[in-house]
Amino acid sequence: MKRFLLIFTILIFTSFVFAGKIIYIEGVNEFSDANLYVKLETFIKFGDNFYKITITNKSQKEITILWSKSIITDNYHRPVAIVPDMLVNELLEKPQLATVIKPGSTVSFVIFPSSHVLTKKTLYGRKFVFLPLTFTGKPNRKISIAYECDGKLIYISKEYVLKARLILSIKDILFISLLFSIFGGLMILAMN
Repeated sequence: MKRFLLIFTILIFTSFVFAGKIIYIEGVNEFSDANLYVKLETFIKFGDNFYKITITNKSQKEITILWSKSIITDNYHRPVAIVPDMLVNELLEKPQLATVIKPGSTVSFVIFPSSHVLTKKTLYGRKFVFLPLTFTGKPNRKISIAYECDGKLIYISKEYVLKARLILSIKDILFISLLFSIFGGLMILAMN
């Protein structure tokens, strides 16, 4: 019985050690002005947290999003430029990234603070590596989207608070249970 309690205690402890964190935006994650409607979200991809942005052009004119003039707070609480995933390959060739949104259209991107986009040299050229969001002691963040409409440069901004919640999925518990069952069985066999 003592062995069972010991193995059960180790299982529960390691389940919490291996548990992931979901990072989310507390409160309202939408903002707008006369021309744009913006929604900023977080999502999990392969266990890491990233940003997703959705922008709708509410005006009757074309709008150009100027990503190099748009900023977001990175993991180190510095304001840095925004890099959308669809344009990351162009980052090395032209640092002035832009997206044109037609009237009434909506676009969505996974976005990264520019400090989270790293390049590695490979045999076949360059490869991009993306650092995920992390939650540190300073939850206050800011995003500012720069865009041109009718030749005018306009900024739309939002301050938000990131929060983290520990998640423990059933899959994590089952996997760790399997590992400890095998390990526990081997220990019992070794002791007898």
